[in-house]
Amino acid sequence: RAAPNAAIQVNGTFTVTRGLFDYGAFRLAINENVSLSSGVTVGRTSSTGRLVFGATVDQTITTLGATIVSMEINKTTANRTVSLASGNLTITGTLTLTDGIFNINTRRLTFNGASAAISGTGYSTTKMIQMAGNAGDGGLEMYFNANETIVYPIGTNANSSVRYSPVTATTQSFADDGLIRISIEDRLLQLANLPATNSLSYNWRANHSNFTTLPRISYQFTYDQTDADGSEASYVPGKVLTGTPFTRSSEDGTDINTTTNVLTFNGTTTGGGFPGAGFTLENAAYTGGSNGMFTGTPETYYNLNTGQLGWEDNNKWSLISHTGSATNQSPGPGDIAIVRNFGEANGNAWIIMD
Repeated sequence: RAAPNAAIQVNGTFTVTRGLFDYGAFRLAINENVSLSSGVTVGRTSSTGRLVFGATVDQTITTLGATIVSMEINKTTANRTVSLASGNLTITGTLTLTDGIFNINTRRLTFNGASAAISGTGYSTTKMIQMAGNAGDGGLEMYFNANETIVYPIGTNANSSVRYSPVTATTQSFADDGLIRISIEDRLLQLANLPATNSLSYNWRANHSNFTTLPRISYQFTYDQTDADGSEASYVPGKVLTGTPFTRSSEDGTDINTTTNVLTFNGTTTGGGFPGAGFTLENAAYTGGSNGMFTGTPETYYNLNTGQLGWEDNNKWSLISHTGSATNQSPGPGDIAIVRNFGEANGNAWIIMD
């Protein structure tokens, strides 16, 4: 039949177990759930159609690492959620967020390739990509192939509190393409210099991959007022590298707008202006709080090959290396613990969480 005048209605579970399913120029109205096996692709780059999730019930996508070229979420009823129930998902075309929530939970949603994009406006707590809010979540991964600005329309429902906390990322000095992944942790940043009274109980994790030459980056993070503890007047935007040497640093106090709840990271202060000159892209956790939270470097501990000992037992940790001299201290809040597997023969890799 002539396309795209007639959409295809899928009233049961839409299942693809092998190969490629191409919707061509048609819109597939998905009225129940989707199940995609590993390696499956739905759609072609040249196709103009898409999967459309618009049912009046919550819906799920179950996958083992499949690819969908283009899909749309347009759910206006109380049951407005499409959930990524298992596995990570890749989109190589367009995700159109017309209305509703795409709950990726702890999984990773990757937009890969020059044609990959999110289309939508007016994002909010009822129209966003939702995450579980754990430090180890897969997050939203976007493809950068130019000096460009991309909005991550993300939020969380962690601890039974729905919040929309978007991120804007701008790249400069672009040399080659790569991916930047951002996730949310609904918790005070444990890598900061703690304890802290005036701080956000919330942070964003940014990680990059596939770049040969790292671009410069500027970020803006928007926080929810319910996550602001203590006096916001003492806040600065701050970050901690999530890899060696785990350096803490902060921006100027003028780079936070406590009226709009926006943290700006430009590398050098711009008084909240965006974007600035930026800084070299890095793997780091970003948040806001008092300046003292972002001074110094976390202590790094290495487990030793000394038998099955508890976390706080003497001689289980070294401050030097996995073969260095032991310390009578143990990792605490704000510290880094690097755990090595010494083999299973005598269980020496084990640390008893007591």
